[in-house]
Amino acid sequence: MKKINIVVGDSQYLVRSGLEGLINSQEEFKLLSEATTGSELVKLIRSVKPGVVILDYISSDFSLDVIRKIKQVSPEIKILVISSDLSRENIFMAIELGANSFVTKNCSEEEIVNAIIATSKNERFFCNRILEVFIDRDDENSGTMQ
Repeated sequence: MKKINIVVGDSQYLVRSGLEGLINSQEEFKLLSEATTGSELVKLIRSVKPGVVILDYISSDFSLDVIRKIKQVSPEIKILVISSDLSRENIFMAIELGANSFVTKNCSEEEIVNAIIATSKNERFFCNRILEVFIDRDDENSGTMQ
């Protein structure tokens, strides 16, 4: 079985470390590298050419624009956003810019593993909380995790 090559981009050590542990616990995944800034992530993608990038655009030194830059450098790359941002506008913008999938940092290990696998196959994956944001008509409840 061909491994899913992954790069993680997040400024928080604990998040990167947790994702590293999860990725390394799965036989079908291979962590190629990690980035602590958006610009470092874009440079990494040029050199290591992963199949999937996992990132949080609200992490320090990241932004939604990093998704656009990644797609410019590598249009075929698959992007999974794992974030605590529940702003409907930002989620839709991330998808417009090229994110394939979006889950929250509250998701279970199983959901994150399923999200990585689906994203690697160019499928969309959204956890239940993100789907609630999509269908929630009350904008006052959107924005931050509760």
